[in-house]
Amino acid sequence: DTVVFSGRLVGRPAPKLGRTIDVQAWIPGFGWRTFATPRTNRRGRFAVPYTFRFTRGVQRYRLRALLERSGDYPYERAASRTVRVTVRGP
Repeated sequence: DTVVFSGRLVGRPAPKLGRTIDVQAWIPGFGWRTFATPRTNRRGRFAVPYTFRFTRGVQRYRLRALLERSGDYPYERAASRTVRVTVRGP
């Protein structure tokens, strides 16, 4: 199935052209890996659909959103809280 990951920048104002956000999953032995890079809109909001195509059996994933530091947005690198999702595949 498909889920939609969404969120918003807390700092204001958001850049007029938006900011890219790294949506990441924790992979044991490899660390945090980016699997989607949506761009925020002018209001600082983002949403990205994702389909878990390769999950077999029951898998538990740890996910977060990461904002890297950038010259057009005067805030430090920051990560969201980690959320856990359970996915059931064939």
